[in-house]
Amino acid sequence: WPGAAPAVFLHLLGDRDPAWLADVVHRLAQRPASSGVRFELMAGLVRLAGCPVPTTDAYVRGWAQHMAGLWQRGGHLTDRLRGEPQLRELVRALFATDDIGGVLGWGSEEGPHSWHGALALLTADGRLDRAETVDACVARLLRGGGSTGDHRAFLRVLKALDLTREEERARVADWVAMASDAASPVAAHAQALLGALALDGELPHRALAQLSAAVLFRPERKLVRTQLVLLGKVLGRDAGAADALLPTVAESFGHEDADVQERALKLVERHLKKLRSTEARASVVAAAEQLGPALRARATGSLGVAPL
Repeated sequence: WPGAAPAVFLHLLGDRDPAWLADVVHRLAQRPASSGVRFELMAGLVRLAGCPVPTTDAYVRGWAQHMAGLWQRGGHLTDRLRGEPQLRELVRALFATDDIGGVLGWGSEEGPHSWHGALALLTADGRLDRAETVDACVARLLRGGGSTGDHRAFLRVLKALDLTREEERARVADWVAMASDAASPVAAHAQALLGALALDGELPHRALAQLSAAVLFRPERKLVRTQLVLLGKVLGRDAGAADALLPTVAESFGHEDADVQERALKLVERHLKKLRSTEARASVVAAAEQLGPALRARATGSLGVAPL
């Protein structure tokens, strides 16, 4: 098989029953990508059979590599994809394929030569359904797993799609989940989207508190500090947010990083007078028991925490 030209097999099989050919190509496509079945052979059998395209790992990976490898013939990747008769089915499967980031990251160019640029352009001109493409990209980033290259590649696609504010608002729960559990670059992007919504007053305090409770205990210091800065800005603009947000800030008194503890304590001290709920105040004071000795002593005076 590996040494035979696909054209030879396609010529020999050209007069076979389409149903039989469809069965053959789907069986071949079920084999692992490492088995050496040529994509050109499988694609040729699909054309002869007139059957739905297989969406297995081997076929989708082969298709993506084939499309990326046609640059020698000229034209943009966008143009080559536009000529694919079963583009929607294959792109849908592309988002479900693990460890494909290396192929999608092929080339360093922007625009129609890149996968993320091509998918964005094809979405903009209606060749791909926008809602379906955005949903598939978000779902892929939420699923996680795969390689670091996958995270980078699909995040670039999401950024290239340039979501509207309405699309961002409709997916708040997804951004919160990403910021909480996704790989660091993906989490940072989701955090930035939610931060912009929060500063524009478009993120409910409860959602911001839920987000913060997760992000403040992530291991990446940059994400934690960015979240504390965001909370400080929201609290500075909206005194009514204190009851919902300060107890969440106080939860980070138990963070293993003393610098995070101190930043959180400063934030609570700055906005403590804005608390209206006795329950929220009690929650903040109780959380201060988790502070290290030096900060606990400071909180005795600033928060009214009982001394050790």
